[in-house]
Amino acid sequence: MKRRRFISGSAIFAGAVPAMSGCGRDTVIPQPDAAGRPSVVNPDGTLAGLPLETIRDQFRDYLFNDFLPFHYEHVIDHEYGGFMCNTDRDGTNITTKKTAWYEGRGSWTYSYLYNNIDKDPKHLETARKSIEFILPHQPSGDTLWPRSFSRDGKTDGKPEAHVYGDCFVAAGLAEYAKAVGDDKYWTLAKDILLKCVRIYDRDDYCPNPAGKSLGPDIPSMAGARQLSEWMVFLWVVMPLLDYKSDSDVEEIASRCIDAVLNHHHNQEFDLVNEYLNHDMSHTENDYDQYVPPATSMETYWMIINEAVRRKDAGIFNTVGERFRRHVEFGWDDVYGGIQANCFHVDNNVWDINRKVMWAQVEAFNGLQLIVEHSGAQWAKDWYAKSKNNIFDKWLCRNYGHSLIIDATDRKMSFPPHTNRSELYHYPRFLMTGLLSTERMIERGGKVSGVFV
Repeated sequence: MKRRRFISGSAIFAGAVPAMSGCGRDTVIPQPDAAGRPSVVNPDGTLAGLPLETIRDQFRDYLFNDFLPFHYEHVIDHEYGGFMCNTDRDGTNITTKKTAWYEGRGSWTYSYLYNNIDKDPKHLETARKSIEFILPHQPSGDTLWPRSFSRDGKTDGKPEAHVYGDCFVAAGLAEYAKAVGDDKYWTLAKDILLKCVRIYDRDDYCPNPAGKSLGPDIPSMAGARQLSEWMVFLWVVMPLLDYKSDSDVEEIASRCIDAVLNHHHNQEFDLVNEYLNHDMSHTENDYDQYVPPATSMETYWMIINEAVRRKDAGIFNTVGERFRRHVEFGWDDVYGGIQANCFHVDNNVWDINRKVMWAQVEAFNGLQLIVEHSGAQWAKDWYAKSKNNIFDKWLCRNYGHSLIIDATDRKMSFPPHTNRSELYHYPRFLMTGLLSTERMIERGGKVSGVFV
């Protein structure tokens, strides 16, 4: 079958991306008019049924009175540095194993907290000790970081198969560079990103990307292009460019946007595929039926962030429309919440055995940005739906515990135990929620005006 490219690369980079029609629905993101900028709140002055000040206070409360106290007491390793994330709800460390993934994620979290919300030096110290724990294991050449470590830093040296761990380390280093004002960490982060892109571009990269998750007969596909990789590249790009401009990093950002908007988007059903062939073509097999709405929305909000940085209304409008398509597609109309994966669109085969926290908060992160920069009513309605689901169903305070449910069943039942104390998606949701709401309050409830 033939698929035309929906958006030309030159259109993306020139900011002339056309908005989608939305199949005739009123999905065009509103633009400012003569009466002034649209509002982020409803006519009664609320968002998700609450004043903005109340929403701000909720995010602040869960950040400072829920996430941070638990992690400082039970997860942060004050002796060796780093994070022991295999921790149950009562604070029991199930194992003291550490990973490159969570060292990178954790160093980003505490550096970002220090940079943007709370200048308490203990946050910076937490990030520093994590970085000092992980840096001695930096591999040479185009090799990826080892995946796991003992509490005191021993490892078998076996490298990761994917670039994710290295990208999380790079994002942590980039955010830490801003915190301490030291370019050497920024340069190291950029070098790791460039290395990861080189590895990703090899035609033998990750020969069996989906495993058997799409069925026993799914073929191997060496060098596959994956939505998740573009997403983690964008995640490193954000703190790098927040620190300073750089043409190499800008080029990677543009390449990621082009890949997601022009190639992974499947015209057959107006949704995003996770996997493409190495040459960026669609596979013409069941890989083309796999759509991850949660990963799509997480990637989209990072592109929205880049569109805001560039003041590119074309990209913002297009991604906003596609975001709406994916939140409507991924929402469970029976029990609520976002389903992370649709394994086969035409056969309507979903991963219905579990729901995951990160899918809920990453969808919210995107809705929050669309509300803040557009005031679109559909986004405000979905913001309310998403936020209320998270606060009512996922936050463990509702069940007499700390933190947030990491994974559960489709009905979002409360599991009494967990094997992971999450230090990335949950605090990122709280921190970006707090900062976004504060900006909305400072603007008097009006949209940002970035695209005026």
